[in-house]
Amino acid sequence: MENLITFHLDGPVVMIHKGWQTRDLQLDITKPTKKADSTKTSVHEPLTAPRDIPKRRYAFVNSTKPGRGRDSEERKRIRRHVRNEFVRLNGRKADHKDGKALGRVAGTTPSPTAMENRPTETLPVSAPMLLGYATETCSYPIDMSQETHALLSHYLTYASKRMFPIESRLKSNPFRSPEWLHFAVTDSAMFHAVLYSAAVYLALVAGKRESKETIYHQNRTVEILRQRLGDSDGCIADSTLGATSCLAIGEAISGNENLWRLHMKGLKNMMLSRRSLSSLSPLMMSKLRRSDITGAIDYATAPLLQFERHTAEPTWSIIPKSPLEDIKFELSNVLTRAEVDPEIINTMVELAYFTQVISLANSRTDIFLNPTTFSEDLYWIEHSLLSISKPNSEERTINRACRLGALLYLKGILQEFPHSATGASILTNRLRDSLDEVYMTEDNVHLLAWLAMIGAMTAKNGDRTWFIIYSNQSTLLGGIQRSDGALLMSRYLDLKTAFGSALDKTWNEILRNRSLVDFSESHPRG
Repeated sequence: MENLITFHLDGPVVMIHKGWQTRDLQLDITKPTKKADSTKTSVHEPLTAPRDIPKRRYAFVNSTKPGRGRDSEERKRIRRHVRNEFVRLNGRKADHKDGKALGRVAGTTPSPTAMENRPTETLPVSAPMLLGYATETCSYPIDMSQETHALLSHYLTYASKRMFPIESRLKSNPFRSPEWLHFAVTDSAMFHAVLYSAAVYLALVAGKRESKETIYHQNRTVEILRQRLGDSDGCIADSTLGATSCLAIGEAISGNENLWRLHMKGLKNMMLSRRSLSSLSPLMMSKLRRSDITGAIDYATAPLLQFERHTAEPTWSIIPKSPLEDIKFELSNVLTRAEVDPEIINTMVELAYFTQVISLANSRTDIFLNPTTFSEDLYWIEHSLLSISKPNSEERTINRACRLGALLYLKGILQEFPHSATGASILTNRLRDSLDEVYMTEDNVHLLAWLAMIGAMTAKNGDRTWFIIYSNQSTLLGGIQRSDGALLMSRYLDLKTAFGSALDKTWNEILRNRSLVDFSESHPRG
């Protein structure tokens, strides 16, 4: 505890309490004492000359006769005083006449002189010291407050995980790199957009779609972008693209489909005006794709941006070829029997590869995936499952059901937190409608059972009951038992890996429904 220093002497133990008086000894506040050096075994005599810097007062107490010191209520009182003074001194805002307080810049080591002269009263108690404060050589483009620092800290700590949800198995999270932080906090529009993203995250965690922080930083971002685009000579900066993508993804996960489309159309036009996107970093391209694909998944619609794959070696290239060839052969046979189109079969095979490499990384402590390759493979698979080569009215229902179920499966694998405001409701509703139109046969029953169980684990209320009944019917027709490997699709796209204990709960409900059906058939009414 900072406000309590103990010296172990040959005689009685001496304790120094700062900032309050003791019962046995009243302190002469006109004679502040010199702070004791904890490395020495003697206590300095009080100074006769007053000093300006020390503001705390000290009282010396013989702890071998502490009076009320051993009483629990007295200890609580002391702890309360220490805590209250700490919060009071460190929670003050910097309002000194000589300007803003100097702070530490991330990645630098302050000199001892600077540490001694720094006014501790001006440092917000909850400000993330890792990020530092604005100085003469490193200033933020917007006014910073304790709340602003907290939002930035939340962005780096939590919101960045939504971009790379299994970051523990990645080599790094690029959204926490010094390069990205420098890019994000040196442009006013991008900075407000980043804070808006953090505020959206916190609102969703609290079960809300917006807050005063989301509204403020969203409005400031839009205002800056509007002025910037009005004054533009046609050259669109990377920060403008990045800020717009933050607005788009924020509206997407907040449940505002129309505003997501509005921002994405503007983003698409800005990208087209640049003609060449080769100057964009891989991380920025991933961010732009994510803002497009996230909204497309939530609203079960086609993405607005084109996708060109650049990575030569996919994530699953670390897996030996023999297992990959077996997966491709066996999974393709199951889907071909179900009359799924070859284009979707290829994407489903890549999805199986992708989940296999995630499982491998989770089971090995020496394997970490490249975040750039990981994100490109993920968005490529999602983009392929969302893109429809034919008009929606002409798409065969078995293909649509397969695509929608695969997207729900990916959601389960990634385990993003928090969920968007719409969650998986639109996807599950479309999946139910598609399954309802497919005629169940022995050839497609394994695929349909896999899709129905995914729907049961992601749907709610009445939709969940429908999927449970459908799962019961499909598993009965296919003779699928509750055992590992009985469901062919789960051998390559494992449901247990994606949904965990929810799979056991779903199987219990399927068997319970089966028992009720058997009882009703054996005991007909009338």
